[in-house]
Amino acid sequence: MLPLKRIICCTDFSDPSYKAVESAQELAMFFKAKLYVVHVVSPVPVAAPADAFAHGQVAEAFNVEGYRKQLEEIALMQLEQVRAEHAAGVTDVQNVVLHGKAAHRLLGLVEEVDADLLVISTHGRTGVRRAVFGSVAEQVVRRAQCPVLTVHVPEKGH
Repeated sequence: MLPLKRIICCTDFSDPSYKAVESAQELAMFFKAKLYVVHVVSPVPVAAPADAFAHGQVAEAFNVEGYRKQLEEIALMQLEQVRAEHAAGVTDVQNVVLHGKAAHRLLGLVEEVDADLLVISTHGRTGVRRAVFGSVAEQVVRRAQCPVLTVHVPEKGH
């Protein structure tokens, strides 16, 4: 595990995820590691009658691919801002935008870059809120092929 050479840190552009990026920055600086700052764009839901896909009608009503590209461009701009504000001390940083289910895509990136560590925030949700919103961090911790550092930042008011 040590020394760390490649660290992945994901952000959903929330305050807790910025704390994770700052923790990842400290580790990357200490070990002179490459830092991947990652955001995963969720799949774009499309509600249309089943036969509309076969006849190409969805593309006429809504340009899903164009919207996905816009989300990617916005995410890249936000990642640049996160990098400047929360990971400025690291010399080797790569911003990465992925598409799909967050846990699955993060785990794929861990394998792809042979990451030594994945840093992720947890929001501290419990009970019904956790059941409804799920926990990407929990899925990643259970299945990651590398160590995972969870940065716990409880939700305000709890």
